[in-house]
Amino acid sequence: MKTNQPTNIKDCILKGLSHSLVKDKTILCMTTSIGSNSERKYDLKRGYTTEEFDKYLQDVNFTIYPSSLTGIIIWYQDGSYSWAGDEEDRITWDHHRRPNPDSFNL
Repeated sequence: MKTNQPTNIKDCILKGLSHSLVKDKTILCMTTSIGSNSERKYDLKRGYTTEEFDKYLQDVNFTIYPSSLTGIIIWYQDGSYSWAGDEEDRITWDHHRRPNPDSFNL
């Protein structure tokens, strides 16, 4: 059974950042898109200040249904990234390491 429960985006981001795979990483930049055509987009650009980070979290402090989320992407200084999106009417996080080109034998 699908449960499309409202989710606070700020809380979702903070939960994603607390995951053991990324909690000690430094954020490079971040974007949040809402709506099927990204009608609402929030960006935290490279070189952001503490005040800009706090404002970003204020701007995304609202509740939506997971099906309305286009996605959240957080890039880290080490080249890895985290992605959050709607999966079966709930927001889930995937954390990705920087790919190693040597593993592709190119």
